[in-house]
Amino acid sequence: MPYGLLDIIKRHCGGIDVALMNSKYGGSVAVNRQILRIKSQKFRELFKPTIDELLKYLDQLFQHPKVSEIQNIIMVGGFSDCEFVQRAMKDKFPKMTIIIPEDAGLAVLRGAVLYAHQPKPIRSLENDSDDEDSEEEKEAMYYFRKFKMALHNESVDMDSLIKDESGFKMKALDIFTFAIKYLKDQTINKLKRTLTDVDIADIHYVLPVPAIWEDKAKMFMRKSTEEAGIKGDQLTIALEPEAASIYCQELRTDRENKTNITFSETIKKGMKYVVVDLGDN
Repeated sequence: MPYGLLDIIKRHCGGIDVALMNSKYGGSVAVNRQILRIKSQKFRELFKPTIDELLKYLDQLFQHPKVSEIQNIIMVGGFSDCEFVQRAMKDKFPKMTIIIPEDAGLAVLRGAVLYAHQPKPIRSLENDSDDEDSEEEKEAMYYFRKFKMALHNESVDMDSLIKDESGFKMKALDIFTFAIKYLKDQTINKLKRTLTDVDIADIHYVLPVPAIWEDKAKMFMRKSTEEAGIKGDQLTIALEPEAASIYCQELRTDRENKTNITFSETIKKGMKYVVVDLGDN
């Protein structure tokens, strides 16, 4: 769970434990070391409607003539590791090969790294501050939840504002710039600690974005990266599905049976497959 969310709960409810104790989910949900744990039966109840909608959507999709020949489904995103989702997919589509990568939630990021070599196809959440922050400093912290999807709005521009959980407004460009700069600085610092001869000018960044975004949103992201200190010739904007697809082509076709055959070795020219992104957004 994000530090910002936990801080808000602490200020308004007295802490996550108190909030859960006073809720109807108190006996089914617990938090241990910032990880939310839900009993299996309650998890099924909570996510069954979502899983049912996913299966319904895919079932309708596969009835379309253009995708009727698909024989492989590649699952990526954090929820791909959920056994309930995996079982539901296999039960619903028994004739298809279901492929799930290790660390499925990182498929897009790892694919972005490969994409750089295959061009064809706020506050820190870790909270670097001391726990002894003053009340004034805590009051100045803002929690912007799922702000990335604000760019799905067709009317977004460089002056657009985003509200945090308390209603406070801030320029979207500033929020995205801060987030990208933080990730960039963290990456560079870790590289410098492990490699002695890092030349920042040699780094090329690949930023994955949702395929549903309009060109306007992609231009916004490029502007944010420039504001964060990344030069235009050091940046590639990649579509998330393409990045994930590139990574998934190097996956073993059956990780349960420890096969060494990769998906790219089994596909032939003209073969179709679907990448299902089950991220947490």
